[in-house]
Amino acid sequence: MTQQVGRRNLTKLLSRFGGQDFGDDQLPESIKEEFVGLSYEVLRFEEADYEYRYLDLDSALFQLKAIEHYLVKTSETPNFFELLSEMLIDVRIDDQFVSNEHRHLIVVRKPV
Repeated sequence: MTQQVGRRNLTKLLSRFGGQDFGDDQLPESIKEEFVGLSYEVLRFEEADYEYRYLDLDSALFQLKAIEHYLVKTSETPNFFELLSEMLIDVRIDDQFVSNEHRHLIVVRKPV
């Protein structure tokens, strides 16, 4: 069984930065096909998106700093802080910063 961060994770928060730079080997379909290619039986395959709210600016900025190395445009990008300012305005609702969490779940059974 594996549950992993999906490619659409934090889309609302990260779209101005080009999103996250996941490799194709991290696509849920690729992982599923790898198991199928090894003759595993796929018992369950699901994806889910959930609304995720950062209750204050510090939390949203902490998240960005924690995953910066996955971003397409980083703090070394010339207009990064302009993009950051625009993003914070776009995702702010009632003093919270709203994005999403994307996950995928794959449950397989080893061949006997």
